[in-house]
Amino acid sequence: MNFSHQPSPFLRRDILGGLGSIAVASMLKAEEGWQPPSGLPMLPQRAKRVIWLFMRGGVSHMESFDPKPMLTKYAGKSIEETPYKDVLAPEKLKNVRVVVVNDANGKQRNVIYPL
Repeated sequence: MNFSHQPSPFLRRDILGGLGSIAVASMLKAEEGWQPPSGLPMLPQRAKRVIWLFMRGGVSHMESFDPKPMLTKYAGKSIEETPYKDVLAPEKLKNVRVVVVNDANGKQRNVIYPL
């Protein structure tokens, strides 16, 4: 038996990828000229300037200019004077640690019992 395999110049993946890109291009072209029935934009434009950042990850908290009114309100106060005073001693989150000796093999193990 003589099997001669001639590689095709086109791969099936390349052909399907080309057809897919043609289909996407035609769909985008159909939507290009679409306007709302009134001819006006869908939403009123309010932004005067836009800063577009291309970054890996997010913006640092030091460089985001979002207002933090609670930080200003409680500036210079101790944590006992803020609404977060219960974080220091949360009664419902305390755990009791008990060291138990296992009777079967005599090994010690820690057991945590949440209250």
